Amino acid sequence: MLISVKEIINQSFELYQKNYQTFFKYLGLLFIPTGIIAITTTLIGRLMSVVGTFGFSVPLIIYLLLIIVASLASMWLTIAFTKTVASTYLKQPVLEIKDNIQNTVHLIWPTILVSILTSLIIFGGFLLLIIPAAIFALWYAFSMYGVILENKTVLEALKFSKSLVKGRWWSVWWRMAAPAIVFGFVLLSCQWLLGLPFSTIVNNINQNNITLFILGSIFTLLSTFISLLFTPLNTAAVVILYESLKNNPVKETTDPLNPPQS
Repeated sequence: MLISVKEIINQSFELYQKNYQTFFKYLGLLFIPTGIIAITTTLIGRLMSVVGTFGFSVPLIIYLLLIIVASLASMWLTIAFTKTVASTYLKQPVLEIKDNIQNTVHLIWPTILVSILTSLIIFGGFLLLIIPAAIFALWYAFSMYGVILENKTVLEALKFSKSLVKGRWWSVWWRMAAPAIVFGFVLLSCQWLLGLPFSTIVNNINQNNITLFILGSIFTLLSTFISLLFTPLNTAAVVILYESLKNNPVKETTDPLNPPQS
C-alpha cells in the first residue's frame, strides 16, 4: 500500500528535525547561487529588460554568464542534497558534503537533459490539450530522481518514472499535491509576514535609489533564505513518495486516470 499523505508530511518533518544540521550545510551553500540569481533578476531585471537597457553588449554577457554559472551551481548542489536526503531517509551512510558534491558532478548534464526532455514532453501535451499535459507532467515527475538516485540513463529514467505513476495517476497526484500545498501555504504565510514591515518602511521613508536598492536587496535575500528553509521538506516529501512507489509496484493498465487508492 502506498504511503498516505499524512505519513508523507509527518515523515518529512521528522526527517528534517533529525538531520537539520546536515541539511543546513547544503542550504548555506545553496543560498549563494540562489541569492545571486534572486538579486540579479530582481535588481537588474529579467533578460529582456537587460537587452532593452544595454543592448547586446558586455553587461548583457556578464549578466548571462552570472545567471548560467549560478544556475549550474544551484543544480549541482540540489543533486547532491537530494542524494543526501534519500540517504538519510533510507538510513544509509551519508557522505561528507565535499565528497558528495564531487561524486555527483557526472549527474549534472543528465539531470539537465532529462529536465529539458520532460519540459518538452509536457509542452507537447499542452499543444494537444491541457489534460494530456497534466498526465505527462505527473508521469515524468520522477524522471530526475531516477537519474539522481538510481543512476539511470535519461531514457531509462523517463520510462521508469512513467511506470511508477501509470495505473494510479490520481493516487500519486494527491500524494504529490497535498504536501506541496501544505508546505507552500506555510511558506507564503511566512513571506507575507516578512513583507509587512518592509512595505511599512518603504511607505514611510524618503525613497531614493540607494535606499530602495538596499531595502530591495535585504528583502530579496531574506525571502530567498526563507524559501530555502522549506527546501528539505519539499525534497523529502518527493523522495519519500518516490521510495513508496518503488516499493509498491502495480501492474500495467491502459487507464492512466484510476480512482484514488486508499
